Amino acid sequence: MKSTGNSSVFRDARASYREHLRRRRAPADFRQRAAQTLTANAPLLKATAHQRVLRGIGPDSDLVFKFYSDLSPLSLFRPSRARRAFAATQAARAQGIPLAEALGYVEYTTGIAPFTSCLIMRFIPNATTLHHWMRRNHRHLTPEQWTLWRKRLLDFWLNLERSGIYHDDTKTLNILIQTPPDAPTQLWWIDPESVHPGRRPSRRQLLRNLVQLNGSLRSWVPDEQRLLFLQEVAQIHPWLRVPAVEQKIRDWTRQRLLNEIKTRCGP
Repeated sequence: MKSTGNSSVFRDARASYREHLRRRRAPADFRQRAAQTLTANAPLLKATAHQRVLRGIGPDSDLVFKFYSDLSPLSLFRPSRARRAFAATQAARAQGIPLAEALGYVEYTTGIAPFTSCLIMRFIPNATTLHHWMRRNHRHLTPEQWTLWRKRLLDFWLNLERSGIYHDDTKTLNILIQTPPDAPTQLWWIDPESVHPGRRPSRRQLLRNLVQLNGSLRSWVPDEQRLLFLQEVAQIHPWLRVPAVEQKIRDWTRQRLLNEIKTRCGP
């Protein structure tokens, strides 16, 4: 199994992110198109306290508009969330990470409260989250198909670190599976504001990633496949072989699911 990214890979990814962060990418018509999408009856894809994700309508039906609300005092001293997400997407795609294409962003001062910025991305057709796909299909997968899925998901996740990228929310709700009618299925990462080019994850962050993946797959995955997944990750990160780590993942996963049930959020 290939090792994860070395220091130069992380330096290159970080340099690419900073370069894209300095570039302005806000075509003049995007501001008007984003405002029209927000005020029209556009399909709502996701809504949280600080985000609203809409699919464009009419000539913009192949676009996704992700509106951010960043009212923290720190927002006065840093680029907008949309701009940071745009730069992260560009840097990650340059490293070969499958993320939806980011076309540009819009930054607001007043006039579209409570939103302060908007990221415009290409819509991925024929796709659903891996979480929802697994919920529908897990009962029909054979042991051989589970093995193929384990290896595919493992490579998909490890490729982030090999490419100098850290994603801080790797639950299966943030992975799309695209099933074109005339082409092989493809996996995509979403949630671009969680993408951090050039950040080498700590042990705690790697554990958190494993908990996010493990917990978001609920009880659908056979236990033997979960253990094999962990053993294969341990070939890259030997510290995961410590017996207490497996129990830590189980305990952390259980607590995460209890918190989600209590707050009615997450998968």
